[in-house]
Amino acid sequence: MIGQYRKKIVKNLNRKYLFALGFLTLLAILSYLFFLYSIKTIDADGYIINLSGKERFLSQRVALSALQLVCDTDSQKKDKLRKIFVERTNEMEDAHNYLTHDTVSIIARYHSPAIDAIYFNAPVSLNNKMTLFLEAARKLSKENNDEMKMDDPHLQYLLSTSNDMLASLNMVVYQYQKENENKIYIFRFQKGVLFIGLLLSYLFVGIFLFHPMTKKIDKSLTEIERKESELKQINEAHIASIIDAQEKERQRIATDLHDGLIQTLTAAAYKAESSVHDLDFIAVKSLIDEAITETHNIAHNILPPLLKEFGLVPALKSLSEEIKTQSGINIVFQSYEFTGRVNNKLELTLYRITQEALHNVQKHAEAKNVKVQLIQHPDTLVLIIEDDGKGFDVSTPPAGKGMGLMNIEERAKAFNGNVSINSSAEMGTEIIVEIPLITSKNQTI
Repeated sequence: MIGQYRKKIVKNLNRKYLFALGFLTLLAILSYLFFLYSIKTIDADGYIINLSGKERFLSQRVALSALQLVCDTDSQKKDKLRKIFVERTNEMEDAHNYLTHDTVSIIARYHSPAIDAIYFNAPVSLNNKMTLFLEAARKLSKENNDEMKMDDPHLQYLLSTSNDMLASLNMVVYQYQKENENKIYIFRFQKGVLFIGLLLSYLFVGIFLFHPMTKKIDKSLTEIERKESELKQINEAHIASIIDAQEKERQRIATDLHDGLIQTLTAAAYKAESSVHDLDFIAVKSLIDEAITETHNIAHNILPPLLKEFGLVPALKSLSEEIKTQSGINIVFQSYEFTGRVNNKLELTLYRITQEALHNVQKHAEAKNVKVQLIQHPDTLVLIIEDDGKGFDVSTPPAGKGMGLMNIEERAKAFNGNVSINSSAEMGTEIIVEIPLITSKNQTI
């Protein structure tokens, strides 16, 4: 149920996050396109201003070159001047074509009404003046050297219209500069407005989306932690109740065996011994003695008296020696810094964990040596059971071991303990149990 609750929260947050991210991304893209368009426009204006200034400059150079061409009498030099004159005329014509309505070029898209008025709508438009000026220059460049004189009509037209064209081109350059400065001002204003808009958008997203989202996340995480804590407490209580029930049942069985069956068998053995010395009765007595011993061992394993009377360390020593005698495995028990008795339930839990682990080694590990260590730190008890057996894959424990390991983990959890199992094939197994000295019920051990 908690997993479904988590998925619902994550799905809801992802949807809001994607919406906010998409919104901010769209704003960033639009801002980029706006700046790109504005910068492109300003760059085009700068190019047009340079081109207009170049046209103005070339009109003067064409008129000067025409005058030099007519006045010079050296034929060889005249050919060179004619070539320069033609080059300047062609260059001026190219500049003029760019500044007029060329629907393909980028320049044409940035013509303003004021520029168009100067070029096309004046009583005698600059476009017409420029066309006539270029026609006169082309005709002059095609004349023979002998025909060129100061009173040549083409030369006179170039000289007479040069100043007028210069004034018109000055108006064009000035207008372009004025419009460019105005665009820069508008661009700066729009940039400020856009910056404020973006800032407000981020504030809006932060205040009305991410802030409530953060609060909701915090609330949801708190709720998840509360539910997990409740489930943990329920599980701990359930585990503790199961362990208590098991131990009570063990105690009842041990008491019944001791007070009932063992006494009955003992009485029967005495009666059989005192009644008759027949061989059959001697065999019966032997069987009864064996049953008494076995029953006593069962009762001892269920509720070891050493643990109750003398504590954990003597009980674990006795358990190690007993299993060593039964199995032939070399079991060594060591304790470090253990100062005395601890909580009775904790002592019993650690005893059962050791018992379970040693029985697992005896049944499954094929080990020759086992080391059992009990270590007390200032705030932790550590129990280590280490063998040199065949080991196993921790991720997939073999059948029969899984339940024993699960019992060890469940018993440790009842005291907020942690179990670490390190094992691999042919490398033995190490079980480390760490129990804090403050239990899950806030009881000092």
